[in-house]
Amino acid sequence: MRYFDEQDKAQAKNTFHRVVEWLGRRPMESWGFFAAGFVIARIIF
Repeated sequence: MRYFDEQDKAQAKNTFHRVVEWLGRRPMESWGFFAAGFVIARIIF
């Protein structure tokens, strides 16, 4: 089970890194939409 736990952590880190890189290449408006989506998701869920 430890192997799979390590894989999950690595996958989550890679996904987060990809999202940050993607947002870094986008204009500032994308950051606003991302933040608004995050806030709405926190309210709903």
